Amino acid sequence: MTEALPASSAALVTLSNEGELPAAALAVARAAEVLCLCAYPEGTARNGALAHERHFILHGGSAFHGSELDILLRSNQMHSVVIAGASLGRLLHDAEEARLRGYTAAILVAPGECDAAASLATELYGSNAPTVLTIEALANLWPASQAAPRNWRAAAKQEQLLPTLAQRLDPAHTAYVLIDVQNDFCRLKRDESETFSIVNRALGNIDVLLEAARSSGCMIVHIQAEYGPLFRSPGHPYRYPGASPARSCGPPQLPNSVSMARFCPTLKSRSAWRGRGARSLSAWRRPPARSCCASTATAPSSTPGLM
Repeated sequence: MTEALPASSAALVTLSNEGELPAAALAVARAAEVLCLCAYPEGTARNGALAHERHFILHGGSAFHGSELDILLRSNQMHSVVIAGASLGRLLHDAEEARLRGYTAAILVAPGECDAAASLATELYGSNAPTVLTIEALANLWPASQAAPRNWRAAAKQEQLLPTLAQRLDPAHTAYVLIDVQNDFCRLKRDESETFSIVNRALGNIDVLLEAARSSGCMIVHIQAEYGPLFRSPGHPYRYPGASPARSCGPPQLPNSVSMARFCPTLKSRSAWRGRGARSLSAWRRPPARSCCASTATAPSSTPGLM
């Protein structure tokens, strides 16, 4: 599966920067101008000296847990990772998490450990086992180059930007996300306040956009908060024991609709599952919109940096 690890869209992730193997892997990646993401314990992280090198803080659990790793990979259009600098068990664990997040994963081991590592990976993960590489195989896979295309470069990122509104909202890569559009927040209350008046005035626009999204084949995601003995705050005056969708957002019946609870797999994984990567998000929720919608939809950065 080494053909799925092209230097243009692959990154080297080192979990430790001590020892000969991580150092050799960094030398190969630096010479090939492959994106290098190096983990350091909290309090010791520092920026890399090269334009395509970035250090991130390793909090434990996995390289992805509480770190910038995933956003660094996605911000630079990385589709695959080679993980190095840890025990075999840790490498396999983090490679599996990378796979579950949508990346093609490989691990780097010493030449004498290759067969045993491949056997254990197959035993644990079957057909989903990561590719096992040696430093020699990595060098052949990523030859030294300073002119080949790389997704982390500013020019490559600029080509990915969509300049017009019509291009950004093309149904082929757009998701219409409805957050908390449910009776708990949208039904008229006994003491109708200005906030709920604003919400109910917005429902008509939500209906119009929802119908347009359905007819165009745009991906639609309904996100609703779930309440019960474990989640509902008994002192909250606007939360009912059984939350149900508002009139504009009934249970999705169309093939381009997905229903998600607040504590469910990420929107990215849902998009990948449906065979598309949502590049544009159009979101509605109850005011203030600066909270859920702002944290869900992040605009593409036009800055040339890695973030």
